Amino acid sequence: RIEARSMSGDIAVEHVGGKAPVDVVLETVSGDLRLLDAVGNVDLRTVSGDTVAQDLRVTGLYAQTVSGDLDLGFHDAPSGRVEVGAVSGDIHLAIPLGANFRYTLSTRTGRLACDHPAPDAVRTPTVLTGTVGAGAGSVSAKTVSGDITLSRRETP
Repeated sequence: RIEARSMSGDIAVEHVGGKAPVDVVLETVSGDLRLLDAVGNVDLRTVSGDTVAQDLRVTGLYAQTVSGDLDLGFHDAPSGRVEVGAVSGDIHLAIPLGANFRYTLSTRTGRLACDHPAPDAVRTPTVLTGTVGAGAGSVSAKTVSGDITLSRRETP
């Protein structure tokens, strides 16, 4: 298990869980979070700050901010639940093309976009839902004030 907490300052963690998946918990009150190349379950929380997490191989992910943007990129399709939220901030999720997951994106004041093919997609002014492939994983992203983009990450 890897844990890092800060009241006022940034947290950066790289290359964790390569030999065996680990639980990663990063929390800051006022500061940015950066996570690169993580394998396992991930929990990211900040009150005021941006969160960037890339090259993720996760079974589960929880990311929350009150005021800040969330930028999350997955190396492999998440196999479990991904839950992301912001009160005021944009959310960007990049999941590999060919992944299987169900998604629900919601915002009160912002734009919603999904680049993955989802034949059953349903859109209202504040919610976008759909199933990509077999729908094995689950992705939920919510913000009160901000845009949400669920994009395709092209695999090399």
